[in-house]
Amino acid sequence: MTPALAQHLFYIEANLEFSYFVTSNHYLSDIVGLYCLSLFLDGEGMAARRRVYRQRIEFEMAKQVYPDGGDYEASTGYHVLVMQLFATGLLLMRTEAASPPAPAFVELLGMMFRFLNTLASSSGELPHVGDCDDGRTELLADDLRQMILCPHRGMSSLKVSNLLGLGQRLFGEGEGAGDDAAWYGLTETTRVPYSKPKANAPPGGPSTVLPNSGIGVLRNGSAELLFFAMPNGIFGKGSHTHNDKLSFVLRVDGEEVLSDSGTGCYTRDLATRNRFRSTAAHNTLLIDGTEQNRVPPGPGGCFYLGNEAAVSSIKEGGKAGGCFLRASHTGYGSLGVTHTRTIRTMDGEPSFVIEDELAGEGFHDIEFNLQLASNRNADLTQDESSIKCRIFGNPQVQLEVIGPTGLQGAMLPSLLSTAYGVTIPAMKMRLWGKAAIPTRIVTRISWTDVKEMQRGHAASTQEASIRPAVLEGVHPV
Repeated sequence: MTPALAQHLFYIEANLEFSYFVTSNHYLSDIVGLYCLSLFLDGEGMAARRRVYRQRIEFEMAKQVYPDGGDYEASTGYHVLVMQLFATGLLLMRTEAASPPAPAFVELLGMMFRFLNTLASSSGELPHVGDCDDGRTELLADDLRQMILCPHRGMSSLKVSNLLGLGQRLFGEGEGAGDDAAWYGLTETTRVPYSKPKANAPPGGPSTVLPNSGIGVLRNGSAELLFFAMPNGIFGKGSHTHNDKLSFVLRVDGEEVLSDSGTGCYTRDLATRNRFRSTAAHNTLLIDGTEQNRVPPGPGGCFYLGNEAAVSSIKEGGKAGGCFLRASHTGYGSLGVTHTRTIRTMDGEPSFVIEDELAGEGFHDIEFNLQLASNRNADLTQDESSIKCRIFGNPQVQLEVIGPTGLQGAMLPSLLSTAYGVTIPAMKMRLWGKAAIPTRIVTRISWTDVKEMQRGHAASTQEASIRPAVLEGVHPV
């Protein structure tokens, strides 16, 4: 067995997936594997290899991870894989007691866990943003549980509660189950003796912005809206990026109502590959049928996108009555059109208001798609002034869209992908029309805030139970 591992080490060294232009999870996987093998093996050159591969892992952390903790491939699925690789590196470094890991490495790894906690639902599930091929350094307890209990079409490869639990044990950040952490001897009372990441306060206020990754989260009662203005991954190469500029995901009571469509597959079905990364597959605007970033034709374009859609930073603000997030992109520059989206909350109202502004000139075809979660259905009505959609479920969600004259709408069959190679039927709301630009579309999303109603009912019940006792002690003068 040991000679076979040594041969494996020599083979990886001879075939490193390295480039002076860009590196990605492929090269990171190589060097984490080489570091692990060099720690296990003894003999000539192994001590030097440990130093080299450890330094390379720390260098890739600084290169591949933004200061806000996001992986630079612009994908939640690959963030999970890369974070697992770096976490494995940290746990391997722990075995070299005489040489603790660099503080900057530990700090950024902690930020990667904080990034996931910002995006995860209350049950530890992530939205499927960008590519996801279900890659793992090690299978998580969540993965094994789903393999045993769920049909393949019912799986979600981004249920990562146990990975979040590992981060909680390592850094005291967020929440999560402890099954995976237990494999490494980490419990609630045993923490890695390294400094916690230095960062802004954990999420929980009305909004959080991850400025380098281009992601914002707006919260309102029991609902949260995740807003995506991500730059194309790997400095514009876009190998795992989708055309999802200014798209969003809506959760109410921890469950997705409006979703990202996911990945589908890669090379075995080029039509499916391009369908799931297209602009029309995301909750954003499509102008004149033009992709935000050009999708190269043919198999050679499977892992490339154009880099036309430069995104602005997300502007965050608040004023009397609510707060907002705003961003724009230049993907329709060839058409002379700029798309800006603002998302607002209104204090005291269970609703979000989305304002889409199109700047430019001329008449253009406008398409607006909204992808429903797989367990949701809806009906749609239309009058002269607006299009209304009622999304069934608990709670029920209502949408009202006001836009240019002549805007039309329909509910259409669609597909979602929550695990690689799997597609499941769903519905989407498609709006379309032709309008003179500049123009504006306003979408109001509202719901019944069940948790607020329950709190109000509990308070009323408590007040009613207190009132008689108080009155018993009151006597007329």
